[in-house]
Amino acid sequence: MDTSRKTVLFYDLSGFYTHLADAVVGEFANVLYFSQWEKAFSLSRDAMPGYGLEGVERVEDFFEATHRADLVVFPDVGMVGLQQQLREQGMPVWGSGKGARLERDRWFLRSIVEQCGLDTSTAMLVKGLDRLREFLRDADECYIKLSNFRGDMETFHHESYFATQSWLDELAAKLGAFQEICEFIVEQPIQDEDGEACEVGIDAMVVNGKLMTPALWGYEVKDQAYIGMVGAIPDRLLQVHDKISPLLEGIGYRGPMSNEVRFTRNEAYLIDFTARFPSPPSEVQSQLIQNLGEVMWDGANGVMPKPEYQGVYAAQVVLTTKWAKEQYPKPAYYLGLEIGRPDRVRIHHHCRIDGHDYAVSPSDVTEFGAAIGYGSSLEDAVGDALDAAESVCGYQVSYDAGAFSKAADCIRAGERLGIDWGGMKEAA
Repeated sequence: MDTSRKTVLFYDLSGFYTHLADAVVGEFANVLYFSQWEKAFSLSRDAMPGYGLEGVERVEDFFEATHRADLVVFPDVGMVGLQQQLREQGMPVWGSGKGARLERDRWFLRSIVEQCGLDTSTAMLVKGLDRLREFLRDADECYIKLSNFRGDMETFHHESYFATQSWLDELAAKLGAFQEICEFIVEQPIQDEDGEACEVGIDAMVVNGKLMTPALWGYEVKDQAYIGMVGAIPDRLLQVHDKISPLLEGIGYRGPMSNEVRFTRNEAYLIDFTARFPSPPSEVQSQLIQNLGEVMWDGANGVMPKPEYQGVYAAQVVLTTKWAKEQYPKPAYYLGLEIGRPDRVRIHHHCRIDGHDYAVSPSDVTEFGAAIGYGSSLEDAVGDALDAAESVCGYQVSYDAGAFSKAADCIRAGERLGIDWGGMKEAA
């Protein structure tokens, strides 16, 4: 389908995914972008993501804009009822829809994983922060998760009570009275007796439960970097998706997804499911796929397209600023940026004012974007990403150049467990 006469409308729940709207400029006649800004006491900063971006029209009223749209894209998780309503009205929608629960309800995901015949780690539910604190006093290494409220906490790695106390105190202040009724999931580490394990995932698009191919898959160094490859997916990794595919088909899943799988020598654990464009690697993925607009259009209409990639290898390094934390108690920041490689730098909450680039964050999140690279070799992709990162100038902007070495260690660990990285050269 020729999308050059179509209008796409993005509903960005967080204001985070401006880079996706920017990526499809030129594929559609019009690119409309909306992020929620209205409330009883509206704030100007909430209306800024997408403002001033060339080829992107920021709209004030989502429902009014739907009358102009041929396709609606929900890049983030959530707004399930709205997605369903639009689909029932005949509007093509690209988004995870009911699949959002797989990401947000972590205990529900565990039950689904068991039903699908996949391995699950030892875990328990702990109600209330006081009970969690008591449990952790004598607990060995474990991972603590919270469903639904990602803004309250991300997964926390507990190693000792002495080291964890400060985090617990900070969390108590953040949760307030909710700490008495919230339910924490405590999971035991997953590894072989010799300590061997690796985490790897598929970062792809799904149409009614089926993966679009070729697909991107790879390794993430948490909050630092990502490296991936395009082509046939290793058997061990593909088998995990195949087991959950019927569920996704049953709920009519049409949208982006990423699965995080932890492998040991004999077992595969689906530990997280991302029902949105993941970060990483959506920043590099959005540039790597040449026909992203066509992919969204066909997928939303239930047609299986074939993504066309500009390279075999992908890399991205996370860009951060400590200024986000220093802004406390201010609730947001406008981070002015000079970008020497705009073709290789993707900014979250991006806007342009008087010709200048800004990342406008509604919170104290330190990550504001990514520098990306892709090509016919991993070395070229990594070198391109590092060169792009070095071209970014802004207050207290930094990145971890050594993160790619950690990613290389992940590749080696995966190969020891049957995740063949080198075999992708022939497949691609």
